[in-house]
Amino acid sequence: MRLLLTMFMVTGCTPEPTTKPAAPATDGDVMPILEARCTNCHYDGGVGGFALDTAEAASMLHTQISEAVVAERMPPWPAKEGPEYAYDWL
Repeated sequence: MRLLLTMFMVTGCTPEPTTKPAAPATDGDVMPILEARCTNCHYDGGVGGFALDTAEAASMLHTQISEAVVAERMPPWPAKEGPEYAYDWL
């Protein structure tokens, strides 16, 4: 019985450590999506009205960008073809 209890304790009674996924990085995670899907309109002087071609611009507008995508206001029509993403246009 003691051997059985010891084996039970060693083979997985402890919970697995929980780790939070890393937050997306603007340069490495967000900018490739914006470049593929947004900057064809959102550039200086573009029809989009404001530029999203830098990480700084995207960071300053991250709340508005998120709200517009989730509410499906953006893109207003099928955006330029680009890579597929697991979370493609929510």
